[in-house]
Amino acid sequence: MNPDNLLSQLRDVHAPEPFGWWPLAPGWWIVIILGLILLLTLVYSCIRYWRARAWKREAHAEFKRVRQAYLEKPSATHLIALNQLLKRIISTVRGTRKYMHYAQEEWARELSNIQIKGKPVLQEQEIKLLSNDIYSSEQEKLDKSALDRFEQWIKKVS
Repeated sequence: MNPDNLLSQLRDVHAPEPFGWWPLAPGWWIVIILGLILLLTLVYSCIRYWRARAWKREAHAEFKRVRQAYLEKPSATHLIALNQLLKRIISTVRGTRKYMHYAQEEWARELSNIQIKGKPVLQEQEIKLLSNDIYSSEQEKLDKSALDRFEQWIKKVS
């Protein structure tokens, strides 16, 4: 055996072909699928949260309309609209429509339970006005600070 003959039979060393990014490895497919699931879950949760808070946005917008009308010309009509709005909000928050039918003592008790950070939103004369004197011809008026407290409560109610 001739050593030169053996060397002539060897091929040159070739570098392997570079790896491409496609097709992806199975691990990357799993990461992509999990990322899409996470993204879809996040979008679904945001849409669901937005829809669940629609009543709150509508209540706040309606309160602003009633408030503006009441501040321009205080009347029993606007006070009744405010009272009905408060009943609807409490009914929605607590998940029962029984508050829509409350009047006088029952409604006064519920109005006194409306609180922000443990402090009552309404004062005694405001509770009396909304529960008993709402249809009275000689009624007092709600001041701007009472309406501001209502607005804060509507914003913070869960």
